[in-house]
Amino acid sequence: MFEEKTPENIREQILAGMSNELDKREGSYTSDLVSPVAYEIWKLYDTMNELIPIAFVDETSGTYIDRRCAEYGITRKEPQKASGYVKMTCAASVNNQQVPVNTCFTTNEENADNRRRYYSTEAVTVKNGTALVNVEAEQTGTPYNVEPGAITQLQTALAGITVQSITNEKAVEGGTDDSESDKDLVERLYKRLRDPGTSGNASHYQQWATEVPGIGDAKIVEEHMHLYRDTGNTGADQFAEVNPIYVQTTDGSGNTVYVERDIPLPQISVYVIGPDKKPVTDDVILKNCWDHIETCRPIGVNVNVLSAATKRIDISVKAELLGLATIEQVRDDFRTALEEYIKKIAFKEKSLRYNHVVNLLLNVNGVKDIGNLQISGVSSAPSTYAAGDAEKKNILFAENEVPVLGNVDVEPYVDPEGESL
Repeated sequence: MFEEKTPENIREQILAGMSNELDKREGSYTSDLVSPVAYEIWKLYDTMNELIPIAFVDETSGTYIDRRCAEYGITRKEPQKASGYVKMTCAASVNNQQVPVNTCFTTNEENADNRRRYYSTEAVTVKNGTALVNVEAEQTGTPYNVEPGAITQLQTALAGITVQSITNEKAVEGGTDDSESDKDLVERLYKRLRDPGTSGNASHYQQWATEVPGIGDAKIVEEHMHLYRDTGNTGADQFAEVNPIYVQTTDGSGNTVYVERDIPLPQISVYVIGPDKKPVTDDVILKNCWDHIETCRPIGVNVNVLSAATKRIDISVKAELLGLATIEQVRDDFRTALEEYIKKIAFKEKSLRYNHVVNLLLNVNGVKDIGNLQISGVSSAPSTYAAGDAEKKNILFAENEVPVLGNVDVEPYVDPEGESL
């Protein structure tokens, strides 16, 4: 910003403003007097360059990202501890004994150093030989997310309680590894500034969802509830879809029932993906997201938080090589490029574009030409790359879908004579 403000230029400008009666030559008293001053002024200008990433925050702004975000109530998402519950089965005679808070349960690895520890978050009383104990992992991170049946031991015995078995009947989930990156935090800040949430609009729900650790992005879909009224008939014709008097739903057995409601509630579906831009399969993270939105949403709205659906993308192609890389290197580089492309378009684009996949492979080092490209079963001849044709080969996504890369098969092109090119 102040590149022209060098010590030499500043010195010359100061000397130019002084009387010509003074000796201003290099090495003169006047020149030597002005030079240190010019250098100190230059340091001030050089320091002012540091104001740019403070005033205009980007992912290189360091701690100033958090400071700027704090002005808008945005905080960096931190790693989370996994949580769940364990079931303790005790001797039938054990009753009304208390399992203290911070009781330590562990996984069952043979090497004690590898066992993961989980601590009870509240005191629980044993009833009729059974206790369900809420637990939280000792540390943050995904290694503490464990499958059902992984937690089976007490680290130390409990006085007065004879334990027969310990198990986590459901997966212990919710652990996340890393703090939110500077890049992702800046993107959330820009999203807030450019598309501010207001009065419970879609941007507001998207903002609330992405404030939760483990959520990388969200898409908001307003679901239309089907409304019915009682016509006085019997059987299938009893209800007619008109005024907001009855809402069709299901009971606990899966049977269709009609619930009377004077004013139907709007229903919002929040589809979420993780920081890796893949569907969130962790029930604890989904529940945390729903709980957070419930504390923020307007009154009178039904909210569902759901994992995004998966659109599997399988790709096969034949590549003519230049001899600069092996087919394995080309396949690995192509897969890396595809994964980056898929992350960028998740919840941002409505389709995976055929021509973009072609371009990615042609830009891989060592590739001369390609042919027989198939994307999720959509195939074409090598010569039909015209935009109009390619538009028909794009892979479309439903509103709740994100692409997930499956098989990537790159083989050397073989000409009709059987020689590999």
